[in-house]
Amino acid sequence: MKVWMAALICLLFVPALLILYVSVEMLLDTNNEFDRTVMNVQLYVGPSTRSVTGLWKPMPKKGVAFYKRNRPGVQQFQKSEKSRDAQFAEQKAGVQSKQDISIEMNKKHPSNSSYYTGQPGEKLVKIPFFVDSRDPDGPGEGGEAVQVNVSQLSSEEKARYDEGWRHNSFNQYVSDMISVHRSLPDAWSPECKKRNFRTDLPETSVIIIFHNEAWSVLLRSVHSVLSRTPTHLLREVILVDDFSTMDHLKRPLDEYWKDNPRVKIVRAQKREGLTRARLLGYNVATAPLLVFFDSHIECYPGWYEPLADRITTNPTVIAYPSIEVIDDNTLHTIPNHNVDVKGVFRWGDLSFAYAPLTDDERRARTSPSDPINSPTMPGGLFAVDRDFFTKLGTYDPGLAYWGGENLELSFKAWMCNGSVELIPCSHVGHIFRKSNPIKWMTYLGVTNVARVAAVWMDKYANYFLERNVFKVGDYGDVSERQRLRESLHCKSFDWFMKNISHMKDPYVEVVHAGELICKASGLCLDSLAHNHGQPLLYTCHKLGGNQFWYISRDGQVFQDNLKVCSRSQTDVIIDSNCRDTWNLTQDEQLLNIPTNRCLEGGATTGKANDQRAVTLQPCDPDNPRQKWKTTPRRTDVDFPRYS
Repeated sequence: MKVWMAALICLLFVPALLILYVSVEMLLDTNNEFDRTVMNVQLYVGPSTRSVTGLWKPMPKKGVAFYKRNRPGVQQFQKSEKSRDAQFAEQKAGVQSKQDISIEMNKKHPSNSSYYTGQPGEKLVKIPFFVDSRDPDGPGEGGEAVQVNVSQLSSEEKARYDEGWRHNSFNQYVSDMISVHRSLPDAWSPECKKRNFRTDLPETSVIIIFHNEAWSVLLRSVHSVLSRTPTHLLREVILVDDFSTMDHLKRPLDEYWKDNPRVKIVRAQKREGLTRARLLGYNVATAPLLVFFDSHIECYPGWYEPLADRITTNPTVIAYPSIEVIDDNTLHTIPNHNVDVKGVFRWGDLSFAYAPLTDDERRARTSPSDPINSPTMPGGLFAVDRDFFTKLGTYDPGLAYWGGENLELSFKAWMCNGSVELIPCSHVGHIFRKSNPIKWMTYLGVTNVARVAAVWMDKYANYFLERNVFKVGDYGDVSERQRLRESLHCKSFDWFMKNISHMKDPYVEVVHAGELICKASGLCLDSLAHNHGQPLLYTCHKLGGNQFWYISRDGQVFQDNLKVCSRSQTDVIIDSNCRDTWNLTQDEQLLNIPTNRCLEGGATTGKANDQRAVTLQPCDPDNPRQKWKTTPRRTDVDFPRYS
């Protein structure tokens, strides 16, 4: 009997003592991040026993509390009100916005926390800090800007602020303050609200590629898709992890999404790069309509229906939304209700650029909500019919990392009996970074576009090559892609140029191509890639780029879509819309026709800035600062072939 009584006492009181021990440990250290207390205690006792968390209710006392969540095995970590208030006061110091986003320090924020989760018997997983609330007055709601006065941050918070910028090239600190469910304003213009979209829209697979993405930004991207896509039309969201190395994108991400059957995670076994990672997503997608997104986006309300409507009407259309800027510092975003641009490309590096619609294109539109024929697309956000994407040969698997895939798909669509359209009624925000935190091999983007040029651009490929011949290198075997083009009976690139792009034919108009060297100083004219800025003289670097100029037969001095023009009788400007003409005289001068003055490099003063200045001055055939060395257009450039 004594043995039986002793066993009963142990059975009843040992679990109670264990729970009491955990409680005391928590109360002794309210600032503990849960590591010492929870991770060293076996929470799972037996196969039929729920986790300790499932047995506890929220503790009424201040201190660390467990909160019962909607499934067993999940512990939500909460600091005491005092420590939480201190945390928010420190983090939100100096925060300003167009809206009142001051934090009520006496108000509980149970959603603003890290928490631990895991299956019984497994090591718990810490879910990183994020804001899960749906407070309409919270920071960044409605797409509003969040400003941080960095000077008021503590040294610890300043270090976290700097680390976010270093890892992401955007303000992760601000992103972490904004709910992953934040609201965005109504994006539809009055014309879009009048349109009647089809009701027989297809289901979609949304494919999002990420590599070492910030936690709050990735979650906000996915939640915006989940909450702003009609439930019956969203078959799945496929997250493709391109071999991330950050811990929060491993088990924590799996645990966070494991109870949502529509979110699937595909993990690359090695670094694939954007293009090949998208193909991994394509291979597991099951819906008839595919949407490809970057991992730092936010869908506006009503983003999906206009895209799906257009593709359902014409499955050979590749459709992309109006891409709204999410500021990389404040995360401010606002929709553009007057979309009147199209996608083009720069000849120098075959990169994407926006260009205004021509007068004829504007007149052809009956409404601002009409789709816009776009010669190219940016590539980070678009929708496509799965069968049509397959017919086009998907992506060229020889394209490494990223770069060129958007042009390849654009050229294929137009030349192989399809089209690319910008859909003004669809709006998706995108964080545009000033630099890419992810490093890759030098000139890899140039090698990619060289593959595209070799397959699709015919004789026009030389226009790209003459500026990049030293960068191209071995772009690999393209014979399979050339056979694909033949099998699809695609049109020529000359047809694309004359019927879709309407860009200048470089082989007809350009007579000089290369550097413009001021003979007095030996320095090169450099645009600095500044639209509406002033060109300057810089040491010639022989790399083309901003120092590579074209002089056309009709007197245009230009660089892709940037032209050299007069702003006054003396000032010179780089502008995409001006139409000044120039005359290259027998005295090697560049005569500006509107002002009847000549381009002059440098000045007589000894100031360094003046020596780099470029102005218009009265023409003097004996002035060496007005003499420019130009390069006649090469006709012997031949695109290299590799097998």
